[in-house]
Amino acid sequence: MLCVEQMAGTMPDASLGHFCFWRRDSFDFGGPRGSCTAFRPAPRVQSITSTDGTFDYVCTGRSCMALHDCGRSCMGDEDCGAVGVDDAFCEGGALCTLLCDSDVDCPFYSYCVLAGGTRSCTATLP
Repeated sequence: MLCVEQMAGTMPDASLGHFCFWRRDSFDFGGPRGSCTAFRPAPRVQSITSTDGTFDYVCTGRSCMALHDCGRSCMGDEDCGAVGVDDAFCEGGALCTLLCDSDVDCPFYSYCVLAGGTRSCTATLP
């Protein structure tokens, strides 16, 4: 794993904090084994320099805050994900969730489900 500073997607100068991400080429237990494509919940590859100056490719996806909040109780969108970043939302005023294209966009315990015209991560199968 590599410790990197995660930046807000639409605000390149806005730091979300320092987090550990899997190196794309890691064959350690639970690692992506050379491909981020089907690696949950970080299906995208990003070239990045770590906090100690190491350059490598890591598997990324949502902000760590959005993934952490997914499935938690909420009253509104401001309770979900990183502050000031549109990376999670409060579904039905009840639970934080994420928009998704497929299951790999969601945390391990949830699935990408189409409901009401929107695909979002949910902890239960339809």
